[in-house]
Amino acid sequence: VTYVINIIRDSLLFNKFSDCQYIPSISSQVQRLYTFDNNTSKFGDILLNYKLSCTYIDKTTTYPSLQERGKDFINKWLRKFGIAHHFEICTENSLGVTIYLYKEQDSKGVLLADYGFGITQLFAILLTIATNAVYTSYPRVIAIEEPENHLHPAFQSLLADMFYDAWKRLGV
Repeated sequence: VTYVINIIRDSLLFNKFSDCQYIPSISSQVQRLYTFDNNTSKFGDILLNYKLSCTYIDKTTTYPSLQERGKDFINKWLRKFGIAHHFEICTENSLGVTIYLYKEQDSKGVLLADYGFGITQLFAILLTIATNAVYTSYPRVIAIEEPENHLHPAFQSLLADMFYDAWKRLGV
């Protein structure tokens, strides 16, 4: 039975979802500066993939581009969670990047590190969803281990809505 199930799984699922991505329950470290060195964390990999996706030019769609849809998705959910209005990833003299979250009325952002571990974990999930929306035009599967880990219960209840929206709007 296991053999047959594996054949069905491999032939049906992984042909459609050839690039499954996994996010462990602890995918980030709270840092003020994220570097892209050889000893990078999973969060560093996620940031690097997002940064690379921002330079990707989608030639198949005109409006809105997949990159804009990904960034809009992140900003929408930052607002829905009540965390921030929008975000900015800034390069710091080729040393690495910092991530700032901005309230609507603020001209000066707050570092993601100042929001704590749970919000950093949530931001890693949002970045992964946005990155996968940019790179693929087919449904993409992201396996997330304990997405509710370190989140306030009010935020945990919004995760299902966020995942549904990712599938509906971005095909992730």
